[in-house]
Amino acid sequence: MVALSFCCLLGLGCPKQAFAKIATPRVESACIHADETGININGKRHWLHGASSVQWTHFFPHAKRGTEAMNDIGILPHFHGILCHDHWKPYYKYDCTHSLCNAHHLRELTRAWEQDKQEWGA
Repeated sequence: MVALSFCCLLGLGCPKQAFAKIATPRVESACIHADETGININGKRHWLHGASSVQWTHFFPHAKRGTEAMNDIGILPHFHGILCHDHWKPYYKYDCTHSLCNAHHLRELTRAWEQDKQEWGA
């Protein structure tokens, strides 16, 4: 009801039509960053998927973490620009240019140094 009311308020039509209008600019962006994190919805583990560019951020909760969820969300299957991500294997299923996130690199290097005592990670 809230989604329908919000879409009607914005003049976007029903939620499915609204999503198509909202998703189009995201697919046409030159570069987006994608990531996901675990969340709790009614006591059950779900995943909050995020996709963002300089101009927008799209969050979508889903019961699944991988390709099934990303396909349901509908942005990455149609995106062909530069996708910045954390090197998680399902992202490589999409036909786009891949860029790896330096924030994730720094976390992995910090872990290698602090937990595994790997000097090269310092």
